[in-house]
Amino acid sequence: VSDAATVTGSVSTTTKAKVLHNSTLNSQVLVQNLRNIITGTSTFSTSSNIVTGTGTLYTTELVAGDYIWLESSQTWQQVSSIASSTELTLSATSTIAGSGQSSVRGKSNFQSGEQLQVNGSNYIVISNTGDSAIATAKIDGVWTNPDTTAVTIDGWTTTSTNYIKIYTTSTARHQGKWDSAKYNLTATSGTVLNINEENVVIDGLQIHKNSNIATTFGVDFNNTTGVSNFTLSNTIIKGNTNFTATPQSGIAIVSNTGSGIVKLYNNIVYNFKGVTTSTIHNGIIFANSNYTIYAYNNTFYNLWTSCYRQTAGIFIAKNSIAQSCNDGFMGTFSTSSDYNISDIAGDAPNATFSTSSITVSFVSTSTSDFHLSPTDSSAKDMATSSPATDPNLSFTTDIDGQTRTDSWDIGADEFVNTAPNAPVGLGQYTSGCSSSISTSTYWIATSTACFMGVISDSDLYDLEKLQ
Repeated sequence: VSDAATVTGSVSTTTKAKVLHNSTLNSQVLVQNLRNIITGTSTFSTSSNIVTGTGTLYTTELVAGDYIWLESSQTWQQVSSIASSTELTLSATSTIAGSGQSSVRGKSNFQSGEQLQVNGSNYIVISNTGDSAIATAKIDGVWTNPDTTAVTIDGWTTTSTNYIKIYTTSTARHQGKWDSAKYNLTATSGTVLNINEENVVIDGLQIHKNSNIATTFGVDFNNTTGVSNFTLSNTIIKGNTNFTATPQSGIAIVSNTGSGIVKLYNNIVYNFKGVTTSTIHNGIIFANSNYTIYAYNNTFYNLWTSCYRQTAGIFIAKNSIAQSCNDGFMGTFSTSSDYNISDIAGDAPNATFSTSSITVSFVSTSTSDFHLSPTDSSAKDMATSSPATDPNLSFTTDIDGQTRTDSWDIGADEFVNTAPNAPVGLGQYTSGCSSSISTSTYWIATSTACFMGVISDSDLYDLEKLQ
């Protein structure tokens, strides 16, 4: 099999798949849609979730949770229950119709004992059945218009190591500030991104909740029943500021009956605030007793509540900023929470950091640029760097992809001084510059260059940024 080649076909219940690969260096082999033909003929109907068989052996060849398809349609349908050898129930109404030979999706890509060969004398023997593939959606290219279709992720079988990942490349990704010329998912009705699967990673998106409909959200992680591992990172979520219908939130984790962890880091959520008194327009709303949230280095602005632990579950917040919110942090947070900032006194859940009212300086709140201002002294170098080695949630970069320094900043952004070498002098010419410079002009001498010109009041701010 050559690199990037596609091989199609099916295997019987007694046949093993052998892959001959022509590369000896750092090769990976992915085999998709391996399936076993099942006995008999199956009949599907788009008006029912019942599948009937003729000469089938559903009770011995299938189990609940399997995926089957009609060979003529090749669209997977999940089995919910099996009534007899000739009747089964799908988890939802069938999306295909017709009768014929059917297959059950293979449980893994390989079988123990198989050879993965370069040639007859150069091979490895597979020692186990392997893992299912990670399903990846890469968003790339130039975007001049928003993606206006709301997305629901459902109908997959996932684990913590075989998950669904949706991410943007550098070409399609924002730079820490909303950018309509980069990929953005903007829905005008309902929840924008609805996640009904247990194991999903979302990274680097822009999400705009551009509707005013009750019980809808920017991102809704819900209806999961198994063990979950959900990650949302480097994402900007914005609302339309003044909602009248409630509740509406940026991120919701409220309707799950399973258990698991949720990891939220380097996100910015803003403009979820109702026109009347309400506690249910939030950056994050959380109410799941068997879940733990790790929310690190997030920035919240202009919300009714930035983080709302509504009823149950463990909520650990670190290095996060809440500004211009009616209530920054609401509910009972884990005692492990620390280094959070709120402009409301006594609000931030901190074990050691100050709980005083603290105001953070951003580049421009009027243009929704929540990068830290060069003049900020409240969040810069004030965070704990413990997430770099945290076994539950580890990262070392900010929302822009810049490396966080030893002294981390609080919030989604890590301020990085990209100015030239700092000036070592500011005054009239005396020495160190070319003698052709007039002694009546001002100069700036650095370790590598000399600049001259008239210094105005407006220039002083730029000079300050060079310090």
